[in-house]
Amino acid sequence: MVLSSRMPCVVSLLSLIVAGCGSVSVSGISLGDNAVPDEPGIYATAAEGEFMRLDGDREWEVDTWAARSTLKGDTQFVITDPALSGLTGSLDEAVRLYRVAWVRSRIARNGDITPISGSRWSTPESEPFRVAADVYRVAGREDAVRMVPETALGDGLYSIRQDAGGTPTYARLGVNWAAVDHDRYASGNCVDQYLDETGVQLGFRLCEEQPLLGTGGLHVYLVPPRVETVDTIERLIVQGIVVNTSERDTKIPPLTASIHGADGAVIKEWTFKANAADLKPHDSAAFEIGLNDPPPATKTVRVEFSTPETAALR
Repeated sequence: MVLSSRMPCVVSLLSLIVAGCGSVSVSGISLGDNAVPDEPGIYATAAEGEFMRLDGDREWEVDTWAARSTLKGDTQFVITDPALSGLTGSLDEAVRLYRVAWVRSRIARNGDITPISGSRWSTPESEPFRVAADVYRVAGREDAVRMVPETALGDGLYSIRQDAGGTPTYARLGVNWAAVDHDRYASGNCVDQYLDETGVQLGFRLCEEQPLLGTGGLHVYLVPPRVETVDTIERLIVQGIVVNTSERDTKIPPLTASIHGADGAVIKEWTFKANAADLKPHDSAAFEIGLNDPPPATKTVRVEFSTPETAALR
């Protein structure tokens, strides 16, 4: 949200707060050098003595993203919350900074893979994505802390999590985001999301840790196969996704599944198609195939493109 001197003095709790109706700038609130905002929230230090509100509801986040995505690498943060006054645990755990990841696919406990619909951006609250920062109390304000990243933030997406007790509060921000190659950032911060039987998130795993089979811009990711028994009939279930890592729309050629014995020899193979005919850049499509009464000698399963040369870029 861009503020101007023509804005009214009265603002909502989900707006950028103006203390005492003092001077207003495009960056946020203008306060004294040693002051912090009185209104509880998550703020960025937009300039000396000024703060920009970072947290709000979904509609507010959309409306203010243009301003919140242009922060600088040396930005510091101030978090105010009455719950911080009674905090007995570590400030470093109550207030955390994370790099935002791009989710390639959602994988259920039973191996089902679901391509992502809607936003693919998410925040894995784990060490690979946590950003080191010093968190300390503001002098004279037990309800306020300042968070200073240990090194300048690189261009990209970030999320702050504040949990001094009760329901956690989140704020997303961008550092020079408009100038970032979004596809390159997504590739470098790619994860798969794992869910339990009810769809609740279990955690994330880096895409680079997953085995990918493929050629050119198309790759196949396999979930470990499983055998189910239905009405005394055993059925081998093979699941995975096809991912387009190129920068162009790409046709998906037929896929070949092959069953191998302990010596690596092919026991059986067959051809099938994924659930989509083509993929946009960095998009994915799931597939699932089954084989009744798999050969007892089956040791490994492989899926690859039948005719890689047909995966022509359009």
